[in-house]
Amino acid sequence: MPKEAVESQTKTMTRIKKITLPIVITEVVLIAIMTLVYQIVAKSMFFNSVEIRLPQFIDRTISGLTDNVTNEAKMTIQFANSVVTKKYCSNPNNSEYSKDMAAEAALYTGRFADQWSLYYSPVNDIVYMSDTPPVPLSAVPVLKPVLDRVMALSKTTPYTIAVAPDLRTGESKIQIGAPVFDNNGKTVGAIGTALSVGKYMQEHIFARLPKTIECYFFDDDMKIIAARDQSLVEKGASIEEVLSAGLLKKISSVMEKKNRAERESFKFEKGEYFIQKIPDTTWNMIVSSQYTSKSLYSGFAVVIYFIVAAAILVLGAGLYTAMVKFYKMREEEKDLGTNLFSQTQNLVVVAKETAATSQEQSAAVKEIVATMEDSNNLSENIATKIEDVSSVAEKTTTDVADGAVALEVNVQKLHEIFDANANTIEGIKKLSKEIDNIWEIVTMITSVADQAKIIAFNAELEAASAGEAGKNFHIVASEIRRLADGIIDNTKQIKERITNIQHSSDTLILASESGTAKINEGCATADELEAKFASIKSAAEITADSAREITSIIQQQSAASGQILITLKQISAGVENFSAATENISSSAEQIKTIANTLNQQVENFDAKQ
Repeated sequence: MPKEAVESQTKTMTRIKKITLPIVITEVVLIAIMTLVYQIVAKSMFFNSVEIRLPQFIDRTISGLTDNVTNEAKMTIQFANSVVTKKYCSNPNNSEYSKDMAAEAALYTGRFADQWSLYYSPVNDIVYMSDTPPVPLSAVPVLKPVLDRVMALSKTTPYTIAVAPDLRTGESKIQIGAPVFDNNGKTVGAIGTALSVGKYMQEHIFARLPKTIECYFFDDDMKIIAARDQSLVEKGASIEEVLSAGLLKKISSVMEKKNRAERESFKFEKGEYFIQKIPDTTWNMIVSSQYTSKSLYSGFAVVIYFIVAAAILVLGAGLYTAMVKFYKMREEEKDLGTNLFSQTQNLVVVAKETAATSQEQSAAVKEIVATMEDSNNLSENIATKIEDVSSVAEKTTTDVADGAVALEVNVQKLHEIFDANANTIEGIKKLSKEIDNIWEIVTMITSVADQAKIIAFNAELEAASAGEAGKNFHIVASEIRRLADGIIDNTKQIKERITNIQHSSDTLILASESGTAKINEGCATADELEAKFASIKSAAEITADSAREITSIIQQQSAASGQILITLKQISAGVENFSAATENISSSAEQIKTIANTLNQQVENFDAKQ
């Protein structure tokens, strides 16, 4: 590479390096400012979203729990108002009523959410529970105040709800009870069920709870009633074991308010918290959502953030690329000026040589014109012959196509005959089967006639032994035996005719199957002929297409030859003027040489200023 080119490239790279650092610094500053603004906006949007989403979640949870309890209460009331339940509680010592009550209790137990129920009548003082054998009320004294409270209800207060731990497992349950009234409005018993709090919470709340939301249910003694982690409930953990000391202090201050509202909210560290009292219970619900880096870079806002950051990077890259292209373009302009100066010097020399050569070309072009006139006449004769061949080929293609269509119709008819013949054979075979069925019927008739004949003969013997009293019966028996003989003779004739029909049917099937085979041969032959016609048609079409293409090519060649002839005549005239033009080109090349020199001077001055 020339020394001048190396120096020029070195200067260009130096300029590019000078613009790189300012562009990078500008991009970094813009992205830093945008990140700071994004964090402020994203945090504000997060807390605004939480203030909307968490109350909605709490409302849905309480509404779902209330609806579930209401449904259980409705079924408990239906159980208590059942006719079977009223009959049993009024007279529990009736074995029939006890049996019906057991079936009724099994039906309602299957419908309750926890599949557990209880029924009690003070008449026999026995408590029936779905998961234990029946026991006297005295054996479970803790149930007595509960059942007394239920039976003390009136018709205007059809059920009661209480939250208490299960006596065996210690699990918190919502206990629902309803009194049983007889037809006179007297309280005769009690019905009860229980809804497992933990099971309901796991299936309907925690299973659908987003991981960004944390939720705990606890009573006024801070004992956890329900949580996402079921082991906390199983080991009887308190809310103090899972929350930080600072947060517990904040929660305690909220719960100790004299005029505490059902729902309280507060912010603590990087989270938004809501404490909700569960109506009609001693439960509390705490729900929170933490503001983390994951919250910052999530959702639609982060998409906008990265789009803007990418736009800044692309803009910087575009600016850098534009500056690089600018300096390289200046380098290319300088090279272009040098090349232009060199080429114009060559152009001057070539122009002078061209003037001498043009004289020789003029004579050669005149000879080519004469040759092209003869070639043009020959092309026109060939085009006429090819057009005749093309017409014949197209006629052949049309005839073959018509023959192929007729053959296709013939093949279709053969297939229709084949199908019709096959249907005929199938019909004959069905008829043969029906004849076999008739044969069985005739055989049965013959058997019946034989039996009738034997019975008639026996009847004649009995009538003969009866004397005068059996005379008339003897006549009837003789007539029956004669009729049976006639039936046997007729059935023999029917059998002979059936046999003849079967022989004819078999012969017709054989003849039809033979005809089917011949039709198959005809179809195969027709298919082969159709394939051959298709091949002939294809060949004829190819021939016609080729003839048309050749005709088109010859016509184009003839037209081109005429055009070439005209062009050559014009060239011949133009070559004569070419010699004069080359002198003008030589003069113009000298002027371009001067302009190229000036351009080089301007580029060198620009580089010196840089």
